[in-house]
Amino acid sequence: MENKIEMGVEPDLPLEGLGGWLIVAMIGLILTPVQLLVNLSNISELSSQTTMMKEIGLSMSYFTVARIGYSILLILSFFMLVLFFIKKKLYVYGVYLEISIRTLFLFTLVMIVNDVPEMKGSIVVMFILSLVINALRIMYYTQSVRVKNTFVN
Repeated sequence: MENKIEMGVEPDLPLEGLGGWLIVAMIGLILTPVQLLVNLSNISELSSQTTMMKEIGLSMSYFTVARIGYSILLILSFFMLVLFFIKKKLYVYGVYLEISIRTLFLFTLVMIVNDVPEMKGSIVVMFILSLVINALRIMYYTQSVRVKNTFVN
C-alpha cells in the first residue's frame, strides 16, 4: 500500500477565470492601445518629412494605409479590452478578427514597401514574426480549457 502524494497539484480546481496564460493576453490587450497610439504618432511625424520620403522612395500610400490600419486596430483594441474584462464569448471571435485584420494590414504594407530596400527587410521580418505569434494565439484560443470555461456568455 503505497500512498503517492503529488506536490503542488490540486486536480479539483477548475480552469476558469483570468489566470494562467490569459494574464499574458491581458497585459497585451492593455499595452496594445498605447503601442498603436505611439505608432500613429510616429507615422504622422514621418509623413511630414517629405525629403526623407523622396530619398528612400517611399510613397504617401504607405502612410495612408498605415494610418487607416493603425486606426482600425486601435478602435478594435478598445472593444477587445471591454469584451475581455466582461468575459464575453464574443471576445474569442474578436481575437480571430483582430488576427485577420492585423495580418492583412501587414501584408498590404509589405506589398507597398516591396520596392524600398531600406524598409523591405524589417517589414518582412515583422510580418513573419506576426504570423508565428498569431498561429500560437490561434492554437491557444482554440484549445485552451481555461478560455472555454471563462468566455462562456
